[in-house]
Amino acid sequence: EKDALEEITPWLARDELIVLPLKRRHHTIAGKIGESKLAPPIDVELFVEMGDVHAKVTMTHEFGLFRKADLMSRGINEHRLIEWSKLLSKQKSLSSNQHKLLHDPAFTNMKPWIFLDVDVIERINFGRGTNVRFLNASVPNEKNSGYVR
Repeated sequence: EKDALEEITPWLARDELIVLPLKRRHHTIAGKIGESKLAPPIDVELFVEMGDVHAKVTMTHEFGLFRKADLMSRGINEHRLIEWSKLLSKQKSLSSNQHKLLHDPAFTNMKPWIFLDVDVIERINFGRGTNVRFLNASVPNEKNSGYVR
C-alpha cells in the first residue's frame, strides 16, 4: 500500500487534493476487526513460458481522492492531513494518528470525491531471476457513477 501511495500521490495530490486509503481490515486495530471490509484479494498467476516458470502477482489497493476543504469542513484539521505525508516514506507502518484518522467518523462516513483502484503488479521470471514491478491506476465506473449496488 505504501509503495502505491508513494507513486500515485505526486501525480494526483495537489494543494487542494489528498489521496487517502479507504479503510480496510488491515488498517484496523486488533479487537475491532468486524467493523471494516476485507481488502481485495491478492491475485497470483503461475505459468510456464519458454521453459521458465513465471508469476504475475497483482495487489489492488482502494484509494480515494479527497478534497481537503471537504475533510476540513467535517472537522479534520490540516495537521491531521499532514500526517499522511509521513506515510510516504519507506519502512514505516501507520502511526497512531493515521489510525485515528481512518477510524474518525468524519472520515469513515465520507465518500471520496473520486474513487481510485491502484494495482501494484509484479511479474517474476523464476528461471532467470528477474522481475519487474509496475502500477496501474484506474477510476472504476461502478464506484464513481453514483449508483450503489
